[in-house]
Amino acid sequence: SIFIALAILELIEYQNLENDDYWDWRAGGFELLRKNEQAIIYYSKAIEINSKNVYYYEKRAKCKMAIENHYGAIPDFTKALA
Repeated sequence: SIFIALAILELIEYQNLENDDYWDWRAGGFELLRKNEQAIIYYSKAIEINSKNVYYYEKRAKCKMAIENHYGAIPDFTKALA
């Protein structure tokens, strides 16, 4: 069902290029599939659109931790805590 949801989201991508929630949904799907590298890309897009949402920094940091990029996660956790 996650694959289907991601396929549907891909179909409506052109309508949501500036919607941070859309990129969060895409990232969440890839995170559930344990494709953390893809999730990081999509959380980064969400951050580009809405850098004030600390949730995105936290989620991106957790994905970085999952792929053992601990030093990369530090700035994201710091931003989320600040």
